[in-house]
Amino acid sequence: MKTYTSKRLAFYITGILTLIMVFFMLVNFYAGHHLVLVFISTVLFHGISYFVVLYLLNRFIADKIKPVYKTIRDLPVSGKKLDMQITSDTNVLTHVRQEVEDWAKTQTAEIERLKDLERYRKEFVGNVSHELKTPIFNIQGYILTLLEGGIDDPKINKLYLQRTEKSIDRMISIVEDLESITKLESGEAKMKMEKFDIVKLVEDVFDMEQMLAIERKVTLEFTQKPERPVMVNADKKRITEVVSNLVNNGIKYNKKKGTVYVSFYDF
Repeated sequence: MKTYTSKRLAFYITGILTLIMVFFMLVNFYAGHHLVLVFISTVLFHGISYFVVLYLLNRFIADKIKPVYKTIRDLPVSGKKLDMQITSDTNVLTHVRQEVEDWAKTQTAEIERLKDLERYRKEFVGNVSHELKTPIFNIQGYILTLLEGGIDDPKINKLYLQRTEKSIDRMISIVEDLESITKLESGEAKMKMEKFDIVKLVEDVFDMEQMLAIERKVTLEFTQKPERPVMVNADKKRITEVVSNLVNNGIKYNKKKGTVYVSFYDF
């Protein structure tokens, strides 16, 4: 749909009014009035009509459209503020429509981003809750065993205390992961790459999941354990979470007296 600036619209309106006036003045002229008087009257009528209509149109734009446009203009669109100013030469309706459309697209994208963050937050909280259960259960089991007499057994007292320490370290690591929500929202979440022995990592996960495995009567085994360390370059904390979840689910959803196997293959 074609739109006009307020000046052009005022010009068209006054032009029509002028033509009507000229028609009537010509009628008067042929009735005996002087031609110069007709011309002067026509110019004056056109000029006065133009400025009156222009004033009324500008007042309409100022009262109805400018506040809306100003609100949109002051909001960031595509990372920048709009710097176009509304004047009587501006095709206001076209620009307002375009800026509203741009603003709507930006807000839609922002809403989708916030939905993704909220979905991640819910998944993250659920994962943290799941992750915390294992070390808490392990600590409870180790301490209970020690209190019931295991503290006097040299075969298990030091071993269980060491495993308790590992479970506590795992809890600390999980709590520290809570900061990743804030880092994700601010765009600061990054992978911490480092070299480590993944075989040793799996052994540590076996230790952390041992109490749950004993309770469920499930055995944790290596089927093809490498004789030497297997060094990888990855985010150790994230890999630990993945392996821990896999082993934990393998225990929970296993049959009684079942086995969770872990194998290493060289491709």
